[in-house]
Amino acid sequence: MKKVLLSFRHGLGDAAQLTIVLKHLSKYRADWLVDVEALVGKHTIFGNLCNKAFIKGSAPRPEYEKIMEIRWMESFLYIPYTNVPPTKVTKSLRDEFRIDPDPKLFNYEIQITEESRQAARSYIEKLPKSRIAVAHFQGNTGAKAKNVEENAMQKICNFLTEHGFTIVILDWDRRKASRLANGNNIFCPSEQNPLWGGTGTGDGNILAALIEQADLFIGIDSGPLHVAAATKTPTIGLWTQHHPLHYFDLSNVKHLIPMDAAKLIQSKKKSEHEDYFHENYKYHYYADIADATIDEIISSFEMPVAKNQPEFQICKRGQWWQIGANSENIAII
Repeated sequence: MKKVLLSFRHGLGDAAQLTIVLKHLSKYRADWLVDVEALVGKHTIFGNLCNKAFIKGSAPRPEYEKIMEIRWMESFLYIPYTNVPPTKVTKSLRDEFRIDPDPKLFNYEIQITEESRQAARSYIEKLPKSRIAVAHFQGNTGAKAKNVEENAMQKICNFLTEHGFTIVILDWDRRKASRLANGNNIFCPSEQNPLWGGTGTGDGNILAALIEQADLFIGIDSGPLHVAAATKTPTIGLWTQHHPLHYFDLSNVKHLIPMDAAKLIQSKKKSEHEDYFHENYKYHYYADIADATIDEIISSFEMPVAKNQPEFQICKRGQWWQIGANSENIAII
């Protein structure tokens, strides 16, 4: 066996995507014994997908025959495959590992430990007894292209709490997102909360356990959304100026994308990749991201629609999309 170390210095969402690469290595590089070193809190999500996982800088480097510093580059413009998402995963497999992407392996996988489940259970038991929604709407990178406005998230939170949900806002980096927490039905476990096991930041495996035990996850294109995709919890992805085709692999996540999302696809095979997206992703277009999220929640939980709730119907491309209670608000897509 060839002992190989993958050195990975990227964020939580990227680490979740790396699980797809690790599955490929297990299948197509069976003669490799793979260890991974990653940033603290990210190193916990690799589980049985590698031999050992280390915090960045702590792996015993002299032991390895091969050390790979994973570059993890964007996949824009030219990706020769149209049967898999044109994401960093595809580019890494092709350029760094010389492996043809296997469509059957393009879902995230996180083996949640019993210790993580107990940590999440202990935290949830202290919350009000109700449905639990976990939400994340402000990220570390690309804030202008990813984040959802606070007033939109407040509207979503108001709807959820009015319908009996307790909300856990994720903000262990002390952003403004934590301002939504009220200590009554909206909570925000800081980086010092015992939930995260004293890491001083969030922990990917514990986060997966928390989402696994929740009733709903809502998130932007960031680490927690990728982690949620490795669970069976109903999940809504909120997209503003990025297209999920480039940043998200295959899952059961329902992606809410803007009406003009097609222009966000950057590829020399744009029409083919757009077709791939429509055939392989769950999605709805939106005019107002908060209203669309609420409509998705109503649909997912079979809630009765209030009499003053506007009609909201989305069909496939080339069909009519009606927003509002009358025919004045109709657009063709």
